[in-house]
Amino acid sequence: MLLHARDAYEEKKVPLLGMMYALLAFRPEVTPARANHLLYLASQLTYRQLVVLAITNDDGNRERLRHRSYRDDAEAIAQLGGEGVALLIEIYDIYQRGLLSETGGETWICVADVNPRAMRLQGSAYALTALMGLATISAQDRVPIYAALT
Repeated sequence: MLLHARDAYEEKKVPLLGMMYALLAFRPEVTPARANHLLYLASQLTYRQLVVLAITNDDGNRERLRHRSYRDDAEAIAQLGGEGVALLIEIYDIYQRGLLSETGGETWICVADVNPRAMRLQGSAYALTALMGLATISAQDRVPIYAALT
């Protein structure tokens, strides 16, 4: 049952991966080695992490996000609950993969250092966002992330 629930949610990645495969075929500037790396990254990220990348790239809605880290804010962490903390862990994972940075140049030492409004794409995240068409992720799929990170 748990595998089915996981797979049903992750099925949302399929159209995004399909778009990436299609676009890679028409992008001669993307070398086979780079394409392989991007495909590997896309396969490793969860759908929710892809939604986070889409939200990070959406400057028009940045004001909706929390404007500071969770460090030394036990009340905010308690409000997140287990699901929200799991989201922070996924965001921190994206950061550790070198796909996110912090606008102020701060280094995130732990999960509590995540600062949602200061998140910025970096490195291969730009290519993933464009090639996978992450801007097409529905508002409905973005709502839970915005709700958790306000």
